[in-house]
Amino acid sequence: MATEIEFNQHYATLLGWTPEQLNGTAFDDALVQEIRGIQADLGLEVDGICGPMTYRALVTTWLTVERGLLTQAGESLTDRLAVAGRVAVLEAKRLWLEYIVEPPDGSLSHQRSRAVIDGFIRGEDGLGWDAPAYQQDGDFAWCGAFVARAWRVAGLRMDLRRTCFATPDRLDAYGRHLDWKDRTPDPKVSIAPRRWLQLDQHASPRDAMFSTEDPPREGDVLLVGGTKSAHGSHVCLVESYDLSAGTFTTLEGHATGTAPTGRRIDGVVRTRRPVGLSADAPPTTYHARRLIRPSLLDLG
Repeated sequence: MATEIEFNQHYATLLGWTPEQLNGTAFDDALVQEIRGIQADLGLEVDGICGPMTYRALVTTWLTVERGLLTQAGESLTDRLAVAGRVAVLEAKRLWLEYIVEPPDGSLSHQRSRAVIDGFIRGEDGLGWDAPAYQQDGDFAWCGAFVARAWRVAGLRMDLRRTCFATPDRLDAYGRHLDWKDRTPDPKVSIAPRRWLQLDQHASPRDAMFSTEDPPREGDVLLVGGTKSAHGSHVCLVESYDLSAGTFTTLEGHATGTAPTGRRIDGVVRTRRPVGLSADAPPTTYHARRLIRPSLLDLG
């Protein structure tokens, strides 16, 4: 039978937490005791295992703390934007931990997931679009709406969410400070510009290079697609980047990937996206195409 330590190792990999985040130093009996204390403080079942329910309670707690940091004066623009990115990721993780499944049809099944997805698209905390109510897979490509919902909690303005976050082409123009319709330059580019990076589709994933002064970080928006998709055809939120493997760990909506239970589902998922293509990969393989970071001045 698996021990608490083995369960914690499994869930840390699946959910994306580390012993250090839970006041531990390793996967050991001491960490089990730390988790027991955390569970007792949060009013949860005490078993010493940080699985989906315990982790979701922790993410919700961390989200409250990080949102409070956004309102504090004295932080540099760079630091505040980093906090905003962490807030967006924590909100995306909180939603992922709710187990939101893409409704395969218009039947009464998956009513809770259907309502949440509809909120991403039509709600004031999402895109705020005047669209028909969402019923089933294929009604709306809501990957950008999911990322908009995550960044809304970090304060991203409604006008930008509604106008720029629905599709990859709009986000590509947003990242370059271009009008999304005619691609004319914005004459009022801010003193805190957005980050926009075109990624080399031919580079080996292990050869991907990013500035050591400004590497990919939590909350960046990643556009992925095949080699002929230019700016990409799908919108993701960056949780982390593994330099040695050349892969992003992402949180995504309207996608196929891993649920908090470890099952492979369509819906809100956690997955990985490579930079570049290996020699034997087909050109249709989705990989990183653009990396975009909002400006702090985009936040309300």
